[in-house]
Amino acid sequence: MWTCTQCGMENEDALSKCANCGMQKMQIGGSVAAAPPVNAAAANAAPTYTPMSSTRPPVVPMATIPPPPVGAPIAEDLGTFGHIFGGAWTAYIQQVGTGILGFFLLALIAVVGMVICLIINPIVGLLFAFIVIPVFIGGGARLWMKIVNQQNAEIGDIFSGFSEFGKWLGLYWLMFLLGLVASLPNLIITGSTLLASFNMILFHGGPGGMHGFPATPAAGLSGLAVICNLLSMVLQGMVAARWGLSYFAAVETESAIDALRKSAEVTEGKRWFVFAVMLLAGIIGVLGVLGCGIGVLFTIPLTYCILAMMYSDFRTLQG
Repeated sequence: MWTCTQCGMENEDALSKCANCGMQKMQIGGSVAAAPPVNAAAANAAPTYTPMSSTRPPVVPMATIPPPPVGAPIAEDLGTFGHIFGGAWTAYIQQVGTGILGFFLLALIAVVGMVICLIINPIVGLLFAFIVIPVFIGGGARLWMKIVNQQNAEIGDIFSGFSEFGKWLGLYWLMFLLGLVASLPNLIITGSTLLASFNMILFHGGPGGMHGFPATPAAGLSGLAVICNLLSMVLQGMVAARWGLSYFAAVETESAIDALRKSAEVTEGKRWFVFAVMLLAGIIGVLGVLGCGIGVLFTIPLTYCILAMMYSDFRTLQG
């Protein structure tokens, strides 16, 4: 027998609930007792969730996360002719107005400023060319890099070089010296030819010679001049292929030396490719002359975008 704790009714052991009130029987510590009644509504109710912290970030539904852009370049496309020229064209067309106007202002500042300075004094003109122009070249490089990286390029970017005056001035002078060294064979043979010609006129009476002295020194240098000119062209091509992207690298580096080093690093093992891209980009720039000359306002900015895209691709591939 077991006693219901709810009503006190004595029930047979075979019964699982009280015959009087329906209280469930349960076993507690070896004695039989009645279990509390089950609330059907509470049993069927859904469990409640209490958050652990009110600062937990909200869950973003998968449907609200945008998919990757269609046609986004993959790693294998970077650094190829197709991606460099195609990517530069796409980025340039998106901001073509800014590119054209930026180049026009740069050309206008360079030409008009140089003419005014030369009228004032030739020395002032040289100072303008070697001190002021480098800053605008740096601003132009920043403008082209923004365009190819699909950032919001602004006309004011061409003046941004003044905030890093020392870097752009130093890079311009270093590039000038590198170009000068590459041109040394040509300069030497040109100087030698001029000296030989001057000596012939001064001491031998002219091209035909006189006083029995043969007038052949200048003519004998002509063959050597061809060789030296070719050598200078090769050296200038090597300089361009190795350090020609330094202005674009300088947009991201702290100093001119770092820019030269970065350009050399990203072009390592790709020098012939770099030379080919530069040659094709140069041809594209010159094609603007066919449009009554004014076409260069469209083609030359595109040329700069191609070179900027080549640096951007190489930098990304380097990691």
